[in-house]
Formats: sequence, structure tokens, C-alpha cells
Amino acid sequence: MFKKIACIAVAFTLIFSASNALAQDEGQGMARILRSTVYGGAIGLVAGAAFMLFTDNPENHFDFLATGAGIGILGGLGYGLATSSGRIAIVEVEQDNVKLHVPTVATVHNEFTRYNRSETVATVGLVGYRF
Repeated sequence: MFKKIACIAVAFTLIFSASNALAQDEGQGMARILRSTVYGGAIGLVAGAAFMLFTDNPENHFDFLATGAGIGILGGLGYGLATSSGRIAIVEVEQDNVKLHVPTVATVHNEFTRYNRSETVATVGLVGYRF
């Protein structure tokens, strides 16, 4: 049952999340998706190990590791696709349509050579309105 749900979730994610190929992306979209998928798998593996250790007989529950890693990989893949699709606001309003999206954290690195200083600014768009 779990395999069927996982396959349907992956198919749904891949079909309905179109990724824009922007000129300024410079090929970083696929790297972002891969990185978030690997990190999601690692976090899921650690979470599965934690759940395994909290059982009465941990040596009988090694399947928790695979389940945690699988859920983490799917979650990381979904997050990577959502953040690479170019959507930057949680709510987008276009004419009479209101669309809800996964929030995207955008980071901008600014260099101030005159003051010998740099900063990194992270932003999350809350509402986007197209005129």
C-alpha cells in the first residue's frame, strides 16, 4: 500500500510541477533539486534511526531506516522541485485567480567593495500580485 502511495505521489509531483529554464539560473536548478533530495534522504534516515531506537527491540526494526530515508527523499524531491520552479510568493493573485504555493526562500549576496564588506540577505515572498 505504501509503495502505491509513494509512486502516485512521485508521479503527481513530477507531472504538476513544471520547472522554468531561466537564463540567469546558470544550471543551478538541477543541483538544487539533487542537493535537497540528498539532504532530505539523510534527514529521513536519521529520523528513522531515532524512531528505531525508541522501540522496545531496535534490532527488529531496521525497516524504519528505509522508510525514513524514502519519505525524506520524496520530501526533499518535492521541496527541490517547488523551490526551483520560479515561484517566489506563498499567495499569488492574477486577475480573479488566487494560487497558493510553497514559500521559496531567496538569498542575495551583496558585495560592497568600497566598504570592504559583504552581506547575504534571505527573503520570503508572502503575496505576489500580477497587474
